[in-house]
Amino acid sequence: MPRVVTDDELLAEVLAFEKTVGSRSKLAIKLGIDRSTFWRFCRTGRAIDKTREAIREGLMRNKNETNGNFGKVKTSIENTFVDNIREDMQSLRSLCTTVLTVLDGYEKLLANGTANK
Repeated sequence: MPRVVTDDELLAEVLAFEKTVGSRSKLAIKLGIDRSTFWRFCRTGRAIDKTREAIREGLMRNKNETNGNFGKVKTSIENTFVDNIREDMQSLRSLCTTVLTVLDGYEKLLANGTANK
């Protein structure tokens, strides 16, 4: 049996990621690791080099997918924000046009009122 050392850092990463996934079985599937091998690693923190590397690759792959989704959500939020600003500017422009029309009307009334006296 090959000698393996405990990889506390990798175990901590796995356990932190487990909280976002929900269960070890789902996480094993996401990482592409056999469930029993994965459970053993979670219990002992030990795995052969090949398994540790597979776990690291799975974690990196899932982090990249998560970051990609974050970018899509961020872009969507930014687009919504820009659309809201555009709508607000159109409303403000309409309000200003209305105010100017009202002011022009009052100005004409004042001019006619003073001219009639």
